[in-house]
Amino acid sequence: MAEGVTEAVLSQIRESQLLVADYTRADGAVPFVAGFALGLGIPVVSTCRVDQAVDLRAGDRRSQDMLRWERPEDLAAGLAARIVATLGRGPTKAKAGTGHGGG
Repeated sequence: MAEGVTEAVLSQIRESQLLVADYTRADGAVPFVAGFALGLGIPVVSTCRVDQAVDLRAGDRRSQDMLRWERPEDLAAGLAARIVATLGRGPTKAKAGTGHGGG
């Protein structure tokens, strides 16, 4: 197991619907937990700030799907879009008194 990855972290990953793996100044734990999540069938959104080098092997799918960001606002917008694209918008709130969503 990668240094710094505890059983509690692995347990939280098992309960997750999606994992965000930020490779900005990443240590060995980031690719470990990303691979762990992928092995469980949990989608992974890989991110990295544009001014940081990312050491991924040629052909590594994460390098093609990497969400590159410059400002925190870029990261927030990119993550929001990627999460919706991956998981959908989620359930709609029911209108008051109707017991169901929709119009």
